[in-house]
Amino acid sequence: MKTQQSIINSFKNAFSGIIETFRTERNFKIQTIVAGLVVALSFLLNLKSIELIIVCIMIGLVLALEMINTAIENLSDEVDMNYNKSIKKVKDTSAGAVLLFSVCTVVIGILIFIPKLINGL
Repeated sequence: MKTQQSIINSFKNAFSGIIETFRTERNFKIQTIVAGLVVALSFLLNLKSIELIIVCIMIGLVLALEMINTAIENLSDEVDMNYNKSIKKVKDTSAGAVLLFSVCTVVIGILIFIPKLINGL
């Protein structure tokens, strides 16, 4: 019974982390809203299963990476609230990872959606 309870607590904690990130992080809110719009567009454009899978994977990874970035920033702030050159590097690198992957996601989105939109017109 203890294992089942700790699994339930693990899920509760994970959902709490998602909700807290959505509640407090502007970029995560924007990314979540954009993700919802992209999923809706995916269904409107009747994406193939493989295209929908790719879209979902990319969305999931961008959101997960944003949460990891948020965790790194929050932990860094707990370590030292004052300007710290090393912590700045860590924060900038983490934010850069999100940006890099987001750009890749946009490129993949363009490759999937533009032909569908052009053919639909």
